[in-house]
Amino acid sequence: MDEANVFRSIFLIEDDPGHALLIKRALKGLTEHVVHAETLQQAYKMVGEECFELIISDLNLPDSTGVEHVGKLCQQCPDVPLVVLTSSTHLESAVEAMKLGARDYIIKDFDTNFREALSLSLTRVYAALELERERQKLLMAVERSEDGLAVVRNNGSILYGNSAFCDLLSLCEGSNGDFFSLFSDNVERSSSLAQTVEKALGELSEGAVFNTELTIVNPKERSFD
Repeated sequence: MDEANVFRSIFLIEDDPGHALLIKRALKGLTEHVVHAETLQQAYKMVGEECFELIISDLNLPDSTGVEHVGKLCQQCPDVPLVVLTSSTHLESAVEAMKLGARDYIIKDFDTNFREALSLSLTRVYAALELERERQKLLMAVERSEDGLAVVRNNGSILYGNSAFCDLLSLCEGSNGDFFSLFSDNVERSSSLAQTVEKALGELSEGAVFNTELTIVNPKERSFD
């Protein structure tokens, strides 16, 4: 991935002017725009007024208590990833911050490797966001599919079913948690079909795909995949 402008706008929360200057310099080439706040009071106001693609916040701010502000920022900006800055002696706080919603942490060690560490962190966060976006697109496509799609265990317990599958289950008068309840008297050749599917599921490895078709016994003789 090209590191240039990974995030177009970054909000930096850092009370030390010297540290803020070093971080801004390290961010050159990684973003188009950096907005800086020195206190949480300023930060809470600014995130409500402007849109940012990433927040970078020091863990030790003059008007904060511990890492509580991390959770508050994540609640106030749920769609904006947050990366925290910490000293090498406060890694426990960084771990707590990630439990509260921070995506990553960077050690404030302003040596020649700091920019590289900053770039790697931003790239990791960006890659994770892209993966989540693709996952959401896939889930939406699955949910909107006209085919009945379900994730089931080998024993037939249903982990997930899309809308079309739930409609099919309802037509078959099946149970929400049991895949084999599809093969009711409302389905043609239900007994033999159930045996075939049960055998196939028992032989499938984890993550494998199985496809079958069944016909509902009604005047329209509707078929479903």
